[in-house]
Amino acid sequence: MTETKINFDIVMVVISSCGDIYNKLIEIYWLPIIEYIRCNKIPIKIILLFGKDQKVNDLPIPSENIFISDVNDSLIPGILFKTVQCFNDIENKYNYKHIIRTNLSSFFIIDNLLEIQKSLDNSGIYAGVIGECYEGRGHFCSGACFWITKDVLNTLIHSDLKSVQHLNDDVAISIVLKQYDIKCMPRYTIRSGKDIENKELLIHQIIKNNHYHIRIKNERNRNLDIKYFKCFYDLLYK
Repeated sequence: MTETKINFDIVMVVISSCGDIYNKLIEIYWLPIIEYIRCNKIPIKIILLFGKDQKVNDLPIPSENIFISDVNDSLIPGILFKTVQCFNDIENKYNYKHIIRTNLSSFFIIDNLLEIQKSLDNSGIYAGVIGECYEGRGHFCSGACFWITKDVLNTLIHSDLKSVQHLNDDVAISIVLKQYDIKCMPRYTIRSGKDIENKELLIHQIIKNNHYHIRIKNERNRNLDIKYFKCFYDLLYK
């Protein structure tokens, strides 16, 4: 008997790894936002995606919100292969309008996210922040957060990845999906290493400017990321 697929407007795949900062991000933001979405019956499915060598047993992630691939965690080619494996699993289990592929350093403003989604077509969408590839390969869609539709996902999961497996995952995916025009999407980035005191004013300015995605990655002080995530979550969702 064929299993009935579950319906969601958005399935969000979050590239995940274990480690001090990553575990804290999961505990103070990702697990609470999963619970917030569940309690408020928001049609979003969040899946935290790990490599098979990651020690996830200490993280209280609900089984329905985790996918462990059969490849070891690595920047190249691990992220590419575990992404495609998870996409294949999603295609088998869910009905969906859009997929978002993101990472643990992303904070989402759910109301703005849902409004953005309403403006997107249900086919032919490959969207995100556009970057310039190296070695003259053209443009690519940033792996920190990109959107795809069902048809685009199927193009990716049925493609031969051997010729691009030596590249960063976002560049590799853009090459495989080169027949699709990349739609440019907004993003607010916090990476200066400065601890802005009035975070409430900052988050409301970000919302007012219709941003839905904040990338928080202060390379020199990742503990500062924790402060931003916790404060923004408490202000918007707690």
